[in-house]
This record gives sequence, C-alpha cells and structure tokens, in this order.
Amino acid sequence: MLYANIAFPLAIDQLFTYAVPPRLDAVVQPGVRVLAPFRRSTQEGVVVERIAETDLNPGAIRNISDCLDEHPMFSPGLLALTRWMADYYVSSWGSALFCAVPAAVRSQKQQRVQLKAGDKPSVRGVQKEIVALLEAEGELSPNQLARRVGVSYTNLRPKISALREKGVVDVYVTHKPKASARTATVASLALTLDEIAAEIARLTEETGSPGGERVRPASAKHADILRILLDADAPIATAELTKQVRTSVSLLRTLERRGFIQITQARVVRNPLSCQPVAVTKPYQLNPAQAAALAEIQNALARLTSRDSVGASTEMGRILLLHGVTGSGKTEVYMQAIAQILESGKSVIVLVPEISLTPQTASRFIGRFGERVAVLHSRLSTGERYDSWHRIQKGEATIVIGPRSAVFAPVRELGLMIIDEEHSDSYKSDTAPRYHAREVAQKRSELANCALLLGSATPSLESFHRARNGAYQLLSLPTRVLDREMPEVHIVDMRAELKGGNRTIFSALLRNAIEQRLVKREQIILFLNRRGHSTYVFCRTCGYVERCRNCSISLTFHFETKKLVCHHCGHRRDTHPACPQCSSPAIRYFGMGTEAIEQEVRKAFPAANVKRFDADSTARKNAHQQILAAFQQQEIDILIGTQMVAKGLDFPNVTLVGVIAADTALNLPDFRASEQTFSLLTQVAGRSGRAEIPGEVIVQTYMPEHYCITAAQKHDYIGFYEQEVAARGVLRYPPFSRVARLLLRGRDEKSVIEAAHAVLNQLQHSPVGAISNRDAVEILGPAPAPLSKIEGKFRWHFLLRSETAEAISQRVQQLTAEPPPAIKSNAVELMIDIDATSVL
Repeated sequence: MLYANIAFPLAIDQLFTYAVPPRLDAVVQPGVRVLAPFRRSTQEGVVVERIAETDLNPGAIRNISDCLDEHPMFSPGLLALTRWMADYYVSSWGSALFCAVPAAVRSQKQQRVQLKAGDKPSVRGVQKEIVALLEAEGELSPNQLARRVGVSYTNLRPKISALREKGVVDVYVTHKPKASARTATVASLALTLDEIAAEIARLTEETGSPGGERVRPASAKHADILRILLDADAPIATAELTKQVRTSVSLLRTLERRGFIQITQARVVRNPLSCQPVAVTKPYQLNPAQAAALAEIQNALARLTSRDSVGASTEMGRILLLHGVTGSGKTEVYMQAIAQILESGKSVIVLVPEISLTPQTASRFIGRFGERVAVLHSRLSTGERYDSWHRIQKGEATIVIGPRSAVFAPVRELGLMIIDEEHSDSYKSDTAPRYHAREVAQKRSELANCALLLGSATPSLESFHRARNGAYQLLSLPTRVLDREMPEVHIVDMRAELKGGNRTIFSALLRNAIEQRLVKREQIILFLNRRGHSTYVFCRTCGYVERCRNCSISLTFHFETKKLVCHHCGHRRDTHPACPQCSSPAIRYFGMGTEAIEQEVRKAFPAANVKRFDADSTARKNAHQQILAAFQQQEIDILIGTQMVAKGLDFPNVTLVGVIAADTALNLPDFRASEQTFSLLTQVAGRSGRAEIPGEVIVQTYMPEHYCITAAQKHDYIGFYEQEVAARGVLRYPPFSRVARLLLRGRDEKSVIEAAHAVLNQLQHSPVGAISNRDAVEILGPAPAPLSKIEGKFRWHFLLRSETAEAISQRVQQLTAEPPPAIKSNAVELMIDIDATSVL
C-alpha cells in the first residue's frame, strides 16, 4: 500500500498521511486536490508528496476518498513556492496552497438532507413538513428546505438535528466544483474554402436576377450564413449567427443536411474583455533612456537563459528596478521586453496594484499581443475566473495581468515577472498568510530562474535601498516621453486661505484653474483619499460623537444611502435626528469625503459633467471599466476619486489635478506615513499633462513646509528618499531592518492584555541558541494598537525587529508551536504579519 501526505487549509502547519487506494493510484500525485475523511467530515486537501512507507500504524490510516483533478493543479514550482510562504509568513502549508488558487477553480461543500429508509417515528409541526418535502422531492439542501418551509436557516437547524437524532433523516456533505466549462452550439464550415466560395457564387447568381425580379430570401440568407462563416474562418455560435442574419435555426439545419456546414457543441470561453474595443498598436520608437533600459533587461534575460541550473542566479543579475518618472514610458519598455520572452516560447506575469487598472492595462497589452493575454482578479465572475485560470494552465494564454493574487498564475515556462507600481501597499495581503506579492515574486523568480522587473515612479524605500546597495540592478527613465514637461505643481497653504475668509473646499487658485479647464474643454481629476460624505458626526451641545459600537473610531456619514458606516467592520445604521445623549437637535456633520466633494463640485460648477471614482461608486461589476471608458471618451469633465485615480491611469486630455487635502494620512501613527503621502501625491500629480498640452497640479495642504510635500512639488524622489531614509536610520526602521507585527485581539480586554504579556514572556525566554547580532530580534511592546478596538474586539500589538526576516519568522514559529493558553483556546486571536506595511 502506498501513501500520500496531504495539506489541508487549517491553522496548524501539519501534514496528514493517507493511504492511496488502487483505483486512485494512477491519478494521485503531488499537486492534485483530493477529498479525504478528516475528523467527522470530508475535507478538500492537496497532495504534497507520495511516500512508500510510514511509521504510523497502518490500521489507523484512512483511505483517500476521491481525486478532484486529472492533472496536478499545483506544479512542482508552486508547491515549493507555497512551502516557502508557509515558513516565511508563519502559516500552514495548506493555507498557502489554497490562497494560491482562485475560489472559482476549487470545490464547494454543500450539505444535503435525505430521508433514511425504514419505519419512521411520528413527527409534527415543522418536522412533519420537512419529512413531507423530502418524500416529495428527494434530498434537499438545508437552505432549500428553509425556503420551502418558510423559516430561517438558523431556526431550521435544530429541527433537522432533532430529526437526525430520531433516525428519520441523514445529513451528508458533497463537494462540487464552483464552476465548470461552458459549452454552446456552434456552426462551422464542412467543405473546403473553394467549395464554399463556389456555392456562395451560385447562390448569389441564383438570387440576383437580371430582370429585376425579387430576391428569394432563403437562398440569399444561405449565402449570407456561408459568407459570415467563410470570413470568420472559425466556428460561430448558432445564436450569434441567427441574430446576424435574422433567421431561425431551421435554416442552419438545412445547410447542415446539404453538407455545407456542421453544427456541434464547443467550449465557450467567458472572456471579460471580449466586449471592449481594443486599438491595435505596434512597438514605438524608444528614446535613448528607454532603449538603454530595455538593453539592460535583455542582457539580464540573456544571462539567465545561458545558466543551466535553476536558482543559480543572484538577485543582482535577476531583479531589476526601473525607476521612471510618471509618463516616462515604462509600459512600452515592459511590452518590448515581453515580446522577446514570447519569441522564446515562455510566459509572463504582469502585476498591477489596483483592480481598476487591470482593464486599461489589459487593453493596451491585448492591442499589442492579442488573445495571448488573460486577466485574473476578484471582480471577474466565477465563470470568467474559471476560464481564465484554465486558459493559463493549458498554455493558451502566455501573458497574465492582475493584482497581487496573479503572482500564483499557473503559467507554463515562466520567463519574466513584472510588478508595476511596485511601491503600492495593495500588494500586501491583509488575510493569512499575509504575503507581500513583491517578496513572493522574488522567490518565484528564483525558483523559475527568470527575471523580475520592478517598476515605479516612487519606488518603495526598501527596493530603492536594495538597488543603491547593489542587490538589485537600477535602471532609470528620468524624463517623460517625447520630452514632455513634468506638470507644474503649486502648493496652496489652506491656513492662509482660511485667514483670507475662504471657508470653501476650493482655494482661489484651484477654483480658477477648474473654470479655465472647463472653458477649454480639458479634463480635471480631483483627489481626496477618503470616501463617504462626512468623516464624523457630533452634537454641538454636549460633544457626543457618533461612534461604531464595534470599533474605537467615529462613523462616516454616506449621503447616498443616508447611513452612518464604519469603514473598518462594515457596521451601518441610520442617523439620529437628535442627540441620543442630551436630545439636542444641534447635530452637525464635519470632515469631508469624496461624496461631499462631489456635491460641492456640482454646486460650484453646475454645467460640468461630474463623476465619482471610489470603492462605493465602483461596487457593481464592470463599474470600473464603464467609468474609465466614459472618462477616456471625454464624457466626464471632472473625475473625483480616492487613491484609485492615483496609480497608472493614462488620460491625454487631463491637464489639471487638484489635491483637496494632502495631509489626511501624514500624521497617522505609522512609520510609513510620509512615504505613502509622498507616493500618493507624486502618483496623482503624474496623471496631469501626459500628452501635448502641459499639465498643472494644485496641492492644498495645512502643512506646506513638510519635506514630503515640498519634494512632491519638485518631483524630487531622490531628495525625499535621502531625508526619509535618514529619519528611518535613526529609529532602525525598514530598510535598515525587517519588521513583523503580532496583533492580539479578543472580545474581553483583560484576556487580551494577559495573553499579550504571556506572549512577551514566551518571546523573551524562547530558546534561540547561539545567534549573531544579525539574527537578534528586538521586541517592542506589547501596547494597545492605535486602532484599539475593531469589530468588537480589543487589540494589542507587538513590533518585532531584526536584520533578517528569517530570524523573526523562526522566533514566531516557536511561539505558534506552543502558544499561550488563551490563544490555544481561541479566546484570543493571534495575527502574524511578517514585513508589515501598516502598524495601525
């Protein structure tokens, strides 16, 4: 009997050994998903290795129930990558594996309720209704039963449990795919092209009479159908064909009987980009800086190709950082580098920071590379994700574009990975395992022996520091393409505006600039990185503030829904007409979000076409594409947005960017606050003046003297880097160290505090053996987190600091191996964030 070790998506990092029954021996291999009995149910897991023998008692080893894949879903490279992730980010291998594939290609569990055979005791009420339904319809899911009986699922569960205890029903779990391939009826030509052309000519001659007689419709439509299929040179869905010719399927069946066409079932790919018009492009002539950068990338690719052993390359030869100002033509460099990779028969993964960027980026790549491009992101439908993933796995798509999860795309022969806007914190996952796509891409490029190209106008301090120290190869694009000027940036001190009597959200300079652009029919972007209408609501009589009942923060008022919303836990409720504390009607709304900006803009500029672009306005499927397409076609004059408008978008007619409040995040208790503010200002400023018309940027701030704002005004990344890195060096924050955050949270504050001190004791006294200064781990905390309560749970945290992330991971692994009792009992949650990007 042979065995297999299986990883399940559990919190504990442990493999479980199962026997492989003879019927599954041929298909159970590393990388396939299987179903196996686990505890009192059946679970989906991944086979990570086959073994010939085990030390376990053979009688205690259970069999694998079924295999879900004909071919491995995880390649050896992805198995190795996820094993590294589990060690580095201190998670289980199963969790890492299951975060690497989209839910659309996994199975879903479903409970089924069925009647047991034999005599049944008498039942009444709801239980009797359940039995009657099962007798009439056979097995049903609990949700189906709840809908038919007319009670909630919560109230139905005890009824089903009671019937189960009486031996009346049985409940079992099935595993079914969440999605499957879609098929459609298609028509294709059954004869040679010459024979079809001859038949079209005959039908045309037959239907076109010289005496001006009326054309016979059937023959004319026969000719039209054959002509469409001949021009397409590919099968066409019968529904589409009958729609084009305005006929019925019976006409197609006639042509099939006569032997001209064949009608079959074929797989249909659900392509999320198929309906978008795409302009075909050819490679542009590069300027000297672009050509030099491309030459260095090609040299790196050539060096890697010449190496035989995987993993032999150093970071310096494999990882390149392309630092180019906004509008410098980084994307064109990417595409010309990709062309070389495709010629060698290899594949490319391109990561973008925001889902909103995916359609625009994909359209540019499709215009150059056609159907070889696939997109992967969470806004696709389940079917679209299923089809995209399988196209990639089969090698039908060789360029993959998507946000951070696309780093796991199952491409064949990976030749190049590109991370655009590599500085973005959206590349960091906020759920376990809390991976950073840049670090994962770095490891995957090492395993695949391929190049990794990082691109940004504002590289993260860590990446630029590594490039300065020789770990990465630094490439530079210091000017915009076609020698276009960088936009002129004006800083407006809103304190002076206030002293001058201007209490509106628009400085005089910004208001005048908007009016001028509207007259010239040029477009405007207004940026505020805060959604909603009013950021807090309070009583002017007693000082009461509307706060979230679950979190230690104020609620944000949303005008469209007329609701108070917590942006951390999602709690929402109606506003109070009077103060709930003192009954005063003096309720006031303060602070501004994008909803309020939209209202003020519409009042100030009633003739302008205004649209908001934030998480609320783009919640519907395809809303991103629709808004950006309307802006591209100049149907929108003023686009108001959060950080979604700051990254990577390219609109030639935008000549003015207005930053409503530049300091919203500058004073947050986070060591990255200045870096994030500088990046956002520089990136959003880069949306202006990207074509022939010069651009202008107006930044409104109450802190005009801050170095990150003055550096953004000058487009001076190097100047900002020098000041910020000096400040970080004094405090030994990244890039001079690696940091991890341990967050403890629970509903009882005393339990959380006790668990935090137990963690401290364990960290301080855990055996570490002989260590060097490089591997020493500094422990800061515990202390209450800046956001001390979220979702009804109190939060305390630690910051661990060391010169290597591996040293931190090893120390935390010792903690997770033997956690304190409160954590072991799940009374307190422990969240581990290696390479933390936020400490809020």
